[in-house]
Amino acid sequence: MKFHPYGASGSSRSTLATFAQVKEASILKIEKDYEWGKDIADSIQQMSYIDMNRFLPIKAESNETDPNLKKQQNESYVMIFKEEIKIYSERKTMLEKISPVQQH
Repeated sequence: MKFHPYGASGSSRSTLATFAQVKEASILKIEKDYEWGKDIADSIQQMSYIDMNRFLPIKAESNETDPNLKKQQNESYVMIFKEEIKIYSERKTMLEKISPVQQH
């Protein structure tokens, strides 16, 4: 997608794009081109960082009564949790790194 500051048709040089049109085009481009672009776009639209805590993973605990099965399930849950935390951290870092909104 090429950016043109002129109207949607691009044929009339007398019709400039509005701020809202430029902002919307920029947001759509960010959503498309960046990993976790939706987070960045939401932050731009809100003019503040989105609350990343709502995406913070929670480690599951086994409800098994058999100790061997419980241990095995909990080990699996730990592996899953570690991967989810890694993804969460990458997502949060990307938002903080790229987003032009100042975090307070």
